[in-house]
Amino acid sequence: MIQEVASWSKDNIPGLIGRKKVDWSIVEHGETVIPLDFHHNFYEANAGAVINRGKREEVSLVINGKKYKAFLRNADRKVESDTLLITFGKDLKDLVKEAFHSSYEYFTKNPKSKIPDEIAEFIEFYRTEEPYKYRLSLITNESKKLVRLSDKEMVDHIYNYIKTKGFYYEKEEVINLFLSLKTKPFVILSGISGTGKTMMIKWFAESLGATKENGQFTLIPVRPDWSDGSDLLGYRDIKGEFILGPVTVTLKRAADNSNKPYFILLDEMNLARVEYYFSDFLSVMESREWRDGKLVTHKVLPEELMGEKVGVPDNVYIIGTVNMDETTFPFSKKVLDRANTIEFNRVVLDNFSFLENTSVVENISINNSNIMGGFLHLKDAFQENSDLIRYISNELMKINNILERIGAHVGYRVRDEICFYIIYNNKEKLLKFNNAFDNQIFQKILPRISGSDYRVFNVLQELYTFCTGNNISDENIEEVLREVDGAKYVRSAKKLGEMIRKYNEGEFTSFWL
Repeated sequence: MIQEVASWSKDNIPGLIGRKKVDWSIVEHGETVIPLDFHHNFYEANAGAVINRGKREEVSLVINGKKYKAFLRNADRKVESDTLLITFGKDLKDLVKEAFHSSYEYFTKNPKSKIPDEIAEFIEFYRTEEPYKYRLSLITNESKKLVRLSDKEMVDHIYNYIKTKGFYYEKEEVINLFLSLKTKPFVILSGISGTGKTMMIKWFAESLGATKENGQFTLIPVRPDWSDGSDLLGYRDIKGEFILGPVTVTLKRAADNSNKPYFILLDEMNLARVEYYFSDFLSVMESREWRDGKLVTHKVLPEELMGEKVGVPDNVYIIGTVNMDETTFPFSKKVLDRANTIEFNRVVLDNFSFLENTSVVENISINNSNIMGGFLHLKDAFQENSDLIRYISNELMKINNILERIGAHVGYRVRDEICFYIIYNNKEKLLKFNNAFDNQIFQKILPRISGSDYRVFNVLQELYTFCTGNNISDENIEEVLREVDGAKYVRSAKKLGEMIRKYNEGEFTSFWL
């Protein structure tokens, strides 16, 4: 629900305290009055601390990692209600006047008038993990050229763009990919060769303004002889000079253009052992933390090797495509824990309607905030989604009770990311709840299961019962496996049926076979 009072507003963007439309008081005096209905938003961001009338607190306002001094004060005025204001320090006053120069010029020429909505500029205040420290996003007329859309508008645009390129995907598949990237900027696409996995990602990125030509899309074919990360990240040559790898080149570009998304596609990423060449990079991605209101990571390589500090910016998204055959390597649980594994095996050869579509959908340059997730730890999401998180956790506990007997049960990381996926989905109800949870069972749980032990077979049977409500025995197995259409979690039930049949045929099964 959108909260809106005077020139302040707030919607469901994670961490947002409030959005202030720029007015004369902001650009000339560096000060703004906070409406009474927004006081509790700031107090919540300050761990519940309330400022008494006539008192003030120094606050830090962080813009692009740099701190600026300001004051949050409760003015002692002769009115019944409190008057809360934010007053900027001199450095921030100067920055705001320069950043919002078009608003300043408008007010100079049109004193005491209301700025038209189409040229209005905004300041967004976001909470951080520290009281009295807020992260600011300055939405200027320059930055507004990067389109901001709702999640539903984003998915509709991506789906329509891909459809006009002559590729057929269900809209739910586009939604799933979008939610997976929003949940965690590392996704694996698996499936048989020729289903368009690589082109799906190319068109997905291109629809959002990320192309090879502008450096926002980088395709890296993985080579079978990779045994470490030097081909991706870089190395010192014989002269002692550091040669940047394709990944570090993209990381540096992304850091210099934080408003735009950057996509890295590792094509056929399991032609080499992923743990050999990508493990250290995955560990760096897991080091993400909020610092001064910004998401940062450890360095991808030692500073003394590169000669500079390079981490993984929050506007970089890694997608790997994989084919599972005798020429490729399996994934470890370390890798599977850190990704949503999306399977593309469906091929509809007799569907020509999308090929007959002659319409044109232009790509758009989006702001990274359209696709970036706002949650890092479960506590970030718990307050506003506690009932949903408790329900999901209870369902996962039932699944874990089944998985424990083969040591395949999931930990906190997987629990958190499943919760984030479904919270992002529920924000605009992109998928029905059962469909969203079904995707997460399929993508975060089932890839972990493989083996020839009879206990694996028993686990598959119990998971099948969890997904469908139907019990399996050796006598009724084929009859029950055919009854999936009315299942609670249809997609996972069908995959489990495949895995059960594989075990019956050869006393070994895996998600990947």
